[in-house]
Amino acid sequence: MLDAEKKDWAIDLIKKLNLPEGIFQKILMPGKIISYLAKEIQEETGLSDIPVISVGSHDTASAVAGTPIENGSSAYLICGTWSLLGVESERPIISENTKKYNFTNEGGVEGYIRLLKNINGLWIIQQLKRSWNSNGIKIGFPEISQMASKAEHEKFIINPDDKLFIDPDDMAEAIKQYCVETGQGLLQNIGDIARAAYNGIVEQYKNCVNHLEEIIGKNIDTIQMVGGGIQDKFLCKLTADATGKTVVTGPKEASVYGNSIVQLIGLGFIKDLTKA
Repeated sequence: MLDAEKKDWAIDLIKKLNLPEGIFQKILMPGKIISYLAKEIQEETGLSDIPVISVGSHDTASAVAGTPIENGSSAYLICGTWSLLGVESERPIISENTKKYNFTNEGGVEGYIRLLKNINGLWIIQQLKRSWNSNGIKIGFPEISQMASKAEHEKFIINPDDKLFIDPDDMAEAIKQYCVETGQGLLQNIGDIARAAYNGIVEQYKNCVNHLEEIIGKNIDTIQMVGGGIQDKFLCKLTADATGKTVVTGPKEASVYGNSIVQLIGLGFIKDLTKA
């Protein structure tokens, strides 16, 4: 019910739906002092009348604000349970291609639009660890990454969006089943199974970058990877290899950085995102 161009409520649509216009509150832009802490909360917490500041109030909006995007040819890739890949745009891009490739235009900081796509991220690796741990194999993420980097069958690959991987009882068995059903063969050891998952994840990254370039009509030179997933150096290397782009990593806690930056802008300590 938002008008992406006007960055305000789509009143015509709201009227057509016969919804009461009065329930739609004023939209607040990030980086503004909204008010000050209520007196009863001050008394309860022992805090003073500190300012309450609007920020990029979805964690992805804060993460993008906290990503040191170098120029208009840079994309951001937020790596976590989900991955989010996109660019900052001065205006929304609403086209047949954004619909076809399932990209969204979301509000950002300083009036930017976050043109991005949600990708099935490291959830599959997390579920693999869970599967092995529950079967008595005590292994952590660094070991899984290391074993995947030394896999014997390094060409095996899954499609993370396949229905087999929606919520399997055992992710390792689901990957083995997928590889057999797709004619790749039978995987047995941890490294090979994990490598098939990694390959599937970075293949999605590659496809997403290609679609993004098609949508915006220019090449992406650099991918700025942020979030907890960047601790996995093998994932970062595979991403660079698969996409053919320069990959720059950090910060790990981009949402925290972005949230803090916007508060500091709101208080006048930092001029803008570029300076930050």
